[in-house]
Amino acid sequence: MKLSIKYKLVLLFTGGVALMIAVMIACNSLLLKPYYTNQKEKSLTESFHKITELQFDSPDINRQLLMLEETRNIQILIVDCTRTVFFCSDDIYDTIFLPVDENGELDGGKQWFSQWLMPDGAKVGSVEIFTTQPQFGRRYNKLTEASYLSLYARADKEYLGEKYPFYIIINSSVAAIEDGVTVFNHFTMFVGVVLMVLGFIAAMVMGSRFVKPIEQVNITAKKMTQLDFSERLVINTGDEISEMAESVNKLSDQLAAKIDELSIANLRLEAELVQRERVDEMRKSFISDVSHELKTPLSIILGYCEGLQLNINGSSEEREYYCSIIEDEAMRMSRLAQRLLQLAELESGNVEPVMTEFDLAELAQERLQKLSLLLEERGIAAHFYSEGDTTVYADAERMEEVINNLLTNANNHTPDGGVVKVTLSRQDGKVLCEVYNSGSHIPEESIDKIWESFYKVDKARTRSYGGSGLGLKIVSTILRAHNADFGVENMDNGVRFYFSI
Repeated sequence: MKLSIKYKLVLLFTGGVALMIAVMIACNSLLLKPYYTNQKEKSLTESFHKITELQFDSPDINRQLLMLEETRNIQILIVDCTRTVFFCSDDIYDTIFLPVDENGELDGGKQWFSQWLMPDGAKVGSVEIFTTQPQFGRRYNKLTEASYLSLYARADKEYLGEKYPFYIIINSSVAAIEDGVTVFNHFTMFVGVVLMVLGFIAAMVMGSRFVKPIEQVNITAKKMTQLDFSERLVINTGDEISEMAESVNKLSDQLAAKIDELSIANLRLEAELVQRERVDEMRKSFISDVSHELKTPLSIILGYCEGLQLNINGSSEEREYYCSIIEDEAMRMSRLAQRLLQLAELESGNVEPVMTEFDLAELAQERLQKLSLLLEERGIAAHFYSEGDTTVYADAERMEEVINNLLTNANNHTPDGGVVKVTLSRQDGKVLCEVYNSGSHIPEESIDKIWESFYKVDKARTRSYGGSGLGLKIVSTILRAHNADFGVENMDNGVRFYFSI
């Protein structure tokens, strides 16, 4: 089972508290009693030294010994060399220092050392344990059912002008020590349980506060794996987690930037691939179209040349006719080659346009006038309109080519007796040039294709006037180089070509 960091912290904290409680109880049980006994032995030793500093023949000796008992919670028994009780704790003769008679003297004095005063294992009737250096022993009183820690020592004191040995016994109840250890252990367990409960609650609260920033970092990291870099970490804890959050934010920004770069590069690569495919298709189409365009005039030229070689034509008029056909087809091939060279030059971008300011209306009117004789021969009415300032900044030679191709296209597709109209005006800061011709509409499926190389809406008609299908391609190439808007649309009784520059 997976545990979160919060619950791990809670378990760690609670377990630590429980371990500390167990260690405290163990230390209390194993070390407190020896430690307390050692401290009690020191206290009993200090009490003994205070007794030896007292004047035993002082009339105030009993009061001083009683005060010492009260302040140190001890019981004192002093016996002189005749085994007569010199001092004994009040009202406890028969509980601790038995046996004594009503005069305070030891009863018989034969076995009292072993039964009442001597530590376990001492020789019966021996007084060897009473030395000037305090000795300690533990006794159990059967009557009181209590254990005592006792100090045994001898002190040589002046008494009534004589120096006598006094045997001193100081008792302290051991039951108090054992009860204290038990009570302290119980108290420790109680406090420990309270601390564990409070610690659990505190660990849950603090764990949640501690883990929350980490969870935020984890959520953000998971989003980053899904390439979602919109999440921003705002963690102001001022510690390592805050630094980690800042590092994650920087990493997210860097990854987002790199992925954007890769995306842009990928789009460029895809565009390049599409462009290469398009160029390859255009190349194949171009080769096919050029082959098709050259095939017909070459076939005608070869056929008529073969007729001349075989002398099929008998008269000079027929030979001249054959030669004129060959010459026309050769000129058609020459114009096609020139058009192809011109288109290749435009599309290569190697030739920089020569930008100048000129009046586009003046240029268009001049080209229309040059075409007027051809239009008049077919009864086509030519109209020219100009309004406003028609000055443009462009390559005049290239723009002349555009207008010439548009007018030639209008002448080729206008029926006899039709209308060709050229209109120039300024709109939205640009000069709009429109070339209208009456006649048939362009099919909707062909409107976007007429700007391609060798595309012909009516191939038979194009063949009749010697078109190559490159004029409008040249127009679109020149206008794109000038960043001009251009297009074509069918009108009520004809077709309108336009561009704005």
